[in-house]
Amino acid sequence: MKIFRTIILASVAAFTALSLVSCDLTRFGEKETKHGDGDAVVGFAQNTYTFKESAGIVRVPVDIAGSPLNYPLTFDVKAEAVDLVDLSNLNDLVLFTQTTGFNDYGNGNVYVEFKIKDDTEINEDRSFKISIVNLQGGNLADMTETTVVIKDNDNNPYEKLWGDWVFHGTKRDGSAGEFSVNISGGFTDEDVEANADKILVCWGAEGYQWSDDHTPVWYMSYDADAMQLAILGGKQMTVPGAVDWGLGGNQYVVSCYWDPAAGTVSDKVDLVGTWDKDLTTITFTPGVGFGAMIYNETGWLKYTWFTYHTITLTRKK
Repeated sequence: MKIFRTIILASVAAFTALSLVSCDLTRFGEKETKHGDGDAVVGFAQNTYTFKESAGIVRVPVDIAGSPLNYPLTFDVKAEAVDLVDLSNLNDLVLFTQTTGFNDYGNGNVYVEFKIKDDTEINEDRSFKISIVNLQGGNLADMTETTVVIKDNDNNPYEKLWGDWVFHGTKRDGSAGEFSVNISGGFTDEDVEANADKILVCWGAEGYQWSDDHTPVWYMSYDADAMQLAILGGKQMTVPGAVDWGLGGNQYVVSCYWDPAAGTVSDKVDLVGTWDKDLTTITFTPGVGFGAMIYNETGWLKYTWFTYHTITLTRKK
């Protein structure tokens, strides 16, 4: 009888232990399928995003906070035109990489990506909105849609003036001369950022390479509102010591305004010019021009060879 009781007690203990294990396995199984806290919220961080028409492929980030019970969290987006100005269809403005089947596996890197189509027409800003729809595994945030504004870059042709040009002008002896010039916003990313919509950097002067690592550089101011440029007087064209004119001291060259009729040169005056609508020609004030003076630490030394008036720049084809 004692032996039988012992067997029964052992069986009960074993069953109880198995039950506990089973419960733990069930809870463990639940933890296997539960990946988060179930408090995921999906929306946009900003109600407006603005891009240049020339930006190419861009991304609008989707803001996902918290975590769903089960991964992946999924959603789609809907794009709707707001103001397309002169376009009949949103597809004429942007091309989406994806609009359905967005998944978030908890890495926090989900973007709505699209390519902006750049044209050469001058137009008002265009816009559309993106909304989050068909969300599964989370809750919608307060900001579930955002407006995307595409800024026309043809009204402000600053970057469109970049590239290779040919400088044409009349020399002091009345003959025509020309040389190649490259126009940009600067030579480094920092230069470009600092100069944006303010200064254009022109690399090359009469084709001369004055040292192994330096070509003459001159500068133009840029005014989008006035739609004009100006070659800046008083700007240093060469690094000190880049050329030896035999005049003594640590010499360098400065750009100047030249008035051949008056026989005067000034480093205090700029030479004004404008661009045509096709951005293929830049024309400066006829009869006056651009020259250079040699300086050293003591001041102005000599008015030098680099002089042209009635200047135009034409874009290289």
